[in-house]
Amino acid sequence: ASMEKLLSSYSKIQQALAADRLDGVKDEAGLVVSVAREIRDKKLSAKVQKAGQNVAAAAASADPKSIAKARSEFKKLSAPIAEWVK
Repeated sequence: ASMEKLLSSYSKIQQALAADRLDGVKDEAGLVVSVAREIRDKKLSAKVQKAGQNVAAAAASADPKSIAKARSEFKKLSAPIAEWVK
């Protein structure tokens, strides 16, 4: 169930960023961080948590450049999630 939650939040972040929006990105990234704590592989868990926190921080900014920053951080989130899904 936790993988489904994480992938759901991941997908919502991706859709928002693809639409040039930050709406909900911070909250969904927070959920990613929460769910990542449940990953048994602690090294992988730490990677997902850090990347999720960085996405949330980028999305929290009101700066117009924050969408680009959030996208950059989102790319870093993709690798450890892909590793976990394998």
